[in-house]
Amino acid sequence: IHGRCVCKHNTEGLNCERCRHFHHDLPWRPAEAENPHTCRECNCNGHTSQCHFDMAVYLATGNASGGVCDDCLHNTMGRNCEMCKPFYFQDPVKDVRDPRVCVACDCDPVGSLEGGVCDSHTDLDMGMISGQCRCKVHVKGTRCDDCKEGYYGLSQNDPLGCQPCNCDPRGIITNGAPCDQISGDCSCKRYVTGRYCSQCLPEYWGLSNDLAGCRQCDCDFGGAFNNRCMMENGQCDCRRHLIGRQCSEVQPGYFCAPLDYYKYEAEDATGHSPGDAALPGKVRPQAETDCVQHLSNQLRRHRRHRRITNSQQHRSALRRIRQLQQTPDVRSVHREHTPSHMVTWTGPGFARVKDGAGLVFNIDNIPYAMEYDIMIRYEPESTEDWEAIVSVTSVLLPSSLRCGNLLPTEQLYTVTLPHRNRYIQMPRPFCFEPSNRYVVSIRFQRHGVTHRHLTAFILIDSLVLIPKYNELPGFQGNEVEAEQRREEMIRYMCLDSFMITPMPALAEMCSKLICSISSIIHDGALSCQCDPQGSLSGECDRVGGQCRCKPNVMGRRCDQCSPGTYGFGVSGCTACDCHSEGSLSHQCDPATGQCQCRQGATGRQCSDCQPGQWGFPSCSPCQCNGHADLCDPRTGECRDCRDYTAGHLCGRCVDGFFGNPVLGSGEHCRPCPCPGNPGSGHFNGHSCEADQTSNQIICTCRQGYTGSRCDQCAPGFYGNPEQPGGQCLLCECNANIDTQDPGSCDPRTGQCIKCLYHTDGSSCDHCQNGYFGNALVHDCRRCTCVTAGTLQSACPDGECQCDRQSGACSCRENVAGHNCDQCAANHWNYGQDRGCEPCGCDPQHSLGAHCNMFTGQCHCRPGFGGKQCTECEQFHWGDPQVQCQECNCHPLGSEMAQCDRLTGKCECREGAAGKHCDECARGFTGVFPECVRCHACFQLWDDAICQIKRDLEHIQYTAQKILESGITSGVGDTRVKELEKKLKQVKDLISSEDSDKIHQLIGQSIDDLRAEIALTDGRLMGVTRELNITTEDEGALRQTLTGLERELRDINTTVAHKHSLLQDYLTSGFADQFDKVKRFYNESVKAQEKCNASVSGPLSPVEQSKETRAVTEDLLNASKDKFLRALAAQNKSLNELQDKAHDLDKSVQHLSNKVGGVRGVITSFLTYFLPSS
Repeated sequence: IHGRCVCKHNTEGLNCERCRHFHHDLPWRPAEAENPHTCRECNCNGHTSQCHFDMAVYLATGNASGGVCDDCLHNTMGRNCEMCKPFYFQDPVKDVRDPRVCVACDCDPVGSLEGGVCDSHTDLDMGMISGQCRCKVHVKGTRCDDCKEGYYGLSQNDPLGCQPCNCDPRGIITNGAPCDQISGDCSCKRYVTGRYCSQCLPEYWGLSNDLAGCRQCDCDFGGAFNNRCMMENGQCDCRRHLIGRQCSEVQPGYFCAPLDYYKYEAEDATGHSPGDAALPGKVRPQAETDCVQHLSNQLRRHRRHRRITNSQQHRSALRRIRQLQQTPDVRSVHREHTPSHMVTWTGPGFARVKDGAGLVFNIDNIPYAMEYDIMIRYEPESTEDWEAIVSVTSVLLPSSLRCGNLLPTEQLYTVTLPHRNRYIQMPRPFCFEPSNRYVVSIRFQRHGVTHRHLTAFILIDSLVLIPKYNELPGFQGNEVEAEQRREEMIRYMCLDSFMITPMPALAEMCSKLICSISSIIHDGALSCQCDPQGSLSGECDRVGGQCRCKPNVMGRRCDQCSPGTYGFGVSGCTACDCHSEGSLSHQCDPATGQCQCRQGATGRQCSDCQPGQWGFPSCSPCQCNGHADLCDPRTGECRDCRDYTAGHLCGRCVDGFFGNPVLGSGEHCRPCPCPGNPGSGHFNGHSCEADQTSNQIICTCRQGYTGSRCDQCAPGFYGNPEQPGGQCLLCECNANIDTQDPGSCDPRTGQCIKCLYHTDGSSCDHCQNGYFGNALVHDCRRCTCVTAGTLQSACPDGECQCDRQSGACSCRENVAGHNCDQCAANHWNYGQDRGCEPCGCDPQHSLGAHCNMFTGQCHCRPGFGGKQCTECEQFHWGDPQVQCQECNCHPLGSEMAQCDRLTGKCECREGAAGKHCDECARGFTGVFPECVRCHACFQLWDDAICQIKRDLEHIQYTAQKILESGITSGVGDTRVKELEKKLKQVKDLISSEDSDKIHQLIGQSIDDLRAEIALTDGRLMGVTRELNITTEDEGALRQTLTGLERELRDINTTVAHKHSLLQDYLTSGFADQFDKVKRFYNESVKAQEKCNASVSGPLSPVEQSKETRAVTEDLLNASKDKFLRALAAQNKSLNELQDKAHDLDKSVQHLSNKVGGVRGVITSFLTYFLPSS
C-alpha cells in the first residue's frame, strides 16, 4: 500500500539496505536463497546500547564478529565493554553484565606504583589478580600497604617502598618476621642483642645458627678478670700466665698454688727455751730435782741391800737424765726418705721441742688480704696429749680494707694437740694482709700437768696458713654458681686433702677450683722457678708447683739435698752412706759429705780404722814384717813395702832380687846376677832363685833371652847380650819363620834364613818365584797362568811366573785375562806361539766384530755365511753386498738344497716345478710330492686350453679397458665415416614431406632402441660385477698363498739356523759339547718333521694351497663361460641393432630437413649406443 519494504533479518531502511540499530556484529549483505545474511546484535554485556561495525575487527576475528561497542557505561571499556577502565577492576564474584562489576582500585598511594593502578582482571598466565595493586619492589599486599618480610619503614619517598632489615640471619628468630615493620628492630634470639641481632649479649660469644644464638663465655671465675669474652672466638681476659679460651689452663713454666702453699717449716723457725719471755703463757716449774733425788735415794738403798742389777739400771737411768739435762730445748731432726716408709712430713724433717719450750715464726709473704685458718702439723713421741699456746701479732697496724677495721690486732689461742691426730687448726681465723709482717709465737707443753718434764718432747712439722676461700669472689653470695662451687669443695673433700701428709690425689674438680682460688689470691699463676741444677726440666706440676727433681734432691724447687745426702750439683746429690757403727748419725755435712765419727773411726763415712790398723770395726795393727808402716784398711794388705820386698805382708822379694825377708829369718833381699844386677843396664831377667842342691842362682829370663844367666839370645832373636848395654832384638822376618827353630835367622845379624809360607827375601817380606800375594799376612798363592796363553819366557821350567803382588801373568800377543786364558776382544786362534789373530768379521754382514776363539767363525747376520760373513751362507743366494735370500728348495722336489746363487732357482727333479720345486710340474697330477704323470692325451688338450686361456686374458684385458675409458677399441675412421653417412641419410629422411609419420616411426624406433640398450647395459653390469667378485676372491687366495709361503720360509730358516749352530758346535773341538749336540739334533729332527708336515699330508699348507688354487681355477673357468655367453648375447644384440638401423635408413630417406632438431637426439643415441656395444 505504502510501497516500503517490510524488513527482515534485523535490517532496516527504505530498501532494507542496512542493519538495524545495535545489530552491527556482522556486515550487511543482500539476502540470498541459501543464506539470508541475518544482521546480528552487538555483544556489549549490557553496558551500552550503541555500537558500529568495523571491517578490520571482522577480518581480524576470522569473519566471526565485527561489532564494536560505543560509549560503554559503568566504568567499562573494550570492544564488547568486557573490561574495566584504568583504576578499576572486575569484581570476581559478580557477572560481567552486572552494572557494578567494575570496582574502583583501592591502592595505598605510599606503596603502590603508576598512580594507584591495579590489575583489571585475573589472568594467571600473565600473573594478574583482579584488584591487585602494582606494588613497589619491597612492598606487598593487595593494597600495597605492607612491607615484605625482611623489610620495614613503608615510605612514599622511597622508590623501593621499604628498607631492608639487614638482620644477621644467625641471630634472628626464624619463625616470624625478621624485624618490626615499623621500627626495623630485628627479632633477636635469647642471647643475641643489637638492632640487627649481630652481637652477643655480654658474657656470651660465638654468634651462630644455634637455637640460642650465642654460647656462654663460661670464663674461669679465678683465671679471668671477669666473665666477659671476645664475641668472635670466646677468648676470656686472662690473668697473668693463664691461657686457654676460658683462662683455665696454666702457661708452661707456671703453676697454681695449693691451699697449704703458705707453710712455714718448724726447722726454719727460731727455737726458745721455756723461760724465754718471747713465748706466750706462763712457764711451768720443772720436775728435774725431784726425779734426780728419787733416783739417788733408790741407788743408795740398792747398795745397802746389795741389789746390783737394779743399781746398774738406776745408774743408767741417772746417766740418761743427765744427758737429757744437756739436750737442747729445740733442735732439728732430719729424716731420710726410704721407699719402705711413708713420708708423713714436709721439708727435711721436724723441730724436736722439749716440754715448755717453743717456736717463733716470722711471716711477711702474705699475697692477699683476707682471713686465714692457722694449722699446726705435728707428730707426738708418746701417748700423752699436748697443748699449744699460740700468739699472732701484726708488727704494723693493719691498713687494708679487709683487715683494717678488725680488732684486736693480736690474737691468742690455746688448743689441745691430741696424740692420735697429726694436725690441729685454730678455732678462729686471723686476718692477714700484704705489706705487713706477723710474728707467730707458740709454746708447747704437756696437757693436764703442772710441771715440765725433762724427758718429754714433741715433733713439730710446720705452721700452715689456709685461706678462707668462702670470702673470695666466686664463692660469696647466694648465686647458683657460688653455691655450686661451695658444695663441690665439700663434696670432693678439696680442703681435707691438704690437711694430711702425704696429700692424696686431687679430684679433677678440686684441681680446677684450687687453680681458680690461686689465680684470685696471686692475680695469676706463679712461676715454677725450678733450680736448673737440681731439676730435670723447667716445668712443674700444675697444682702445687712441685718440680721434677734429680736423684736425692728435694724441695718444691728441687734446690736442696734430701736428708742423708750431700753435694748438691748438676747430677743431684750423693748419699752420705755413713757407717752405722762408726758414725753418730746418718747425716753428713751437706757440702763435704763428712759424717760425724765415733771415737776410733775415721774417713768420710766413718768406716775406716786409724792409720796403721785395719779390719774396721774390729781394728788390729798391720802385719808387714817390719818392711811397711801402713796397710789396706779393709784387707790388711801392706802398702809401700821397703827393702826390695813385696807381697800381702811384705813377705817376699821383688822381681830381680832373691832371699827370705820374713821377720825373724835373719835374711834380706839381694840382687839377681842375670848377668848384671837390676838397674845396671845389663839385667836381662825377670827374677831368680837359689837352687839349694847345686848352690847356683837360676835366672828367669825376659822374652828373647836364654841361658842360665840370660846372656844368650833365644831362637828368633839376635844381638850381643853378653856385653854390657847389649840386647836381643826380634828377627824382622814378618812372622814368616819358626821362632822355635834356632836356625830360622842369624843370631848375630838377624838375617832371615828359613822363610816359611812360600815367602822369600832377607826379611821374608815378599813371595817366592811362581807365587803372588801379600807375604806380610801369610797370603802367598801359586801363580795360575795358562801355559797356552803365557809367554814361553815366563815359564822356563814348566812353572809359570807372575807378578808377585797382583798375580797377573805375562800374556802373548792379543791374549788377555788375568791368567792369560782367553783371546783379546775380536781375536781368535788361541794357543798359538804368535798369540791370537784378528777375527776380520765383515762389519755389515756380521752381528759384531767378535768371533769364536778357536774356529774364528764370525756371528753372521741371517742370510750371510763364510768364516768372516763375506759370502751368502749355505743354501742362500744373491749378492752378499746387497742381500742374501734363503733358497728354500724343497728337499723332495729338488736335486740339491743349494739353489742357483744368482737367480735363486732350484734345480727340480722330474715331475716337480716352481722356483722352490715344491709343486707338481705341468703334465703331472696328484698332491706334491706324490706327482703322477698325466695321460698321453693331456698334451693335446693342453695346447687348446692354453690358447683359450690366452684369449680369455685378452678379453679380460679388453673388458677392463672398456670399463676404464668407455671407448671400444678397434673402432677406427671407417666406422666414423659410415656413421656420418647414415646421419646424412637421416637428415634427408627428415627433410621429406611426410614428417608426422616419419616422426612417429622414429619415436617408436627410438623407444625400441632404448629398451635394447637398457637390457644390454644390465647384462654388461652383471658381467662386471662377477669379474669384480672373481678378482677379490683371487686377491684373497693370493694373500693366503703368500702367508703360507712366508711360514714355510721361516721354518726353513729355523732349520738352517739350527743346522748352522750344530756345525759350530761340531767344529768347536770341545768334548763337553756332545750333550748339547744331541739335544740340538733332536730339536732339528723335530723341526724337520714339522717341515715335512708342512709340505706333505692332507693338512699341510702346500696341499691346502693347491686346493685353494683348484677352487680359484674353477671359479675362473665358471666366470669365463659366463663371460663368453654374455659376449655372444651382446654380439647378437649388436647385429639386431644394426639391422634395425638399416631399416631405419630406408624409412627416413624421404624426410625433409624441417625436423632438424631430431638430429641431436639421434646423435646422442648413437654416441651412447655404439661404444657401449
